[in-house]
Amino acid sequence: MNLSQYIVKLDGAILDIYKSYNSTWVKFCFVEDNSKIVWVISDWDITRIVIERWGFDFNISDVVNRNFKFLTKMNYKPEDILKIFLEDKILFIPILDENKKIIDLITEEKFYSNILLQDNIIDDNLNDITPRPWWFYKSIYLSRDTRSKILCVYPKQKLSLQKHLHREEHWIIVNWHWEIILEESSRKLEKWDYFFIPKWTKHRIANNSESENLYFIEVQLWSYFWEDDIIRFHDEYWRIQNQ
Repeated sequence: MNLSQYIVKLDGAILDIYKSYNSTWVKFCFVEDNSKIVWVISDWDITRIVIERWGFDFNISDVVNRNFKFLTKMNYKPEDILKIFLEDKILFIPILDENKKIIDLITEEKFYSNILLQDNIIDDNLNDITPRPWWFYKSIYLSRDTRSKILCVYPKQKLSLQKHLHREEHWIIVNWHWEIILEESSRKLEKWDYFFIPKWTKHRIANNSESENLYFIEVQLWSYFWEDDIIRFHDEYWRIQNQ
């Protein structure tokens, strides 16, 4: 990755920002002063000030985000990155060294695709990945009466205890040693186990591992697959109050 494409100088022109956008196909760049990354500029920052001032009569320092999120090369773990993406609703995180020089860039798409690659869940398509508090899922197929996706659950995390009124689900476990709850009973899982979850059935899946991600394939059948067809009974992430 050529990180210099993402950098503009503090004393540069607004045109330099658009040159950076055009060369990287992303809508953000970093402002450098004396070889240190000091600020970040997104396309929203530009749009906001153009609307406020009715034109382009402003300097780079007028549009920067001075409180941007970053990590240093020695202090981050996957859970740290996930927390930033979920809580701050951002699409990228720069990695800086002790001198505030950029040494790497983690985009949301790159982050999730690397997880898939590391766990040998190979996929060339980075689209349709949806973050969740327990980790993420990737949509694979969607038609009028079928939806399929692969879900990844982080160690020691679990989905909510839930049921659906308008769809049934079929689960296939891609790796092993996890736990599923159907109604009031629980069962340990093994690789390639298959489970049928009828409509109106309470269910949840938990990753009890200390270190390994849980992967399973979910196929939804019927005709309605939207998120409002989730009735939660228990949730570690406080989403019941938002139903």
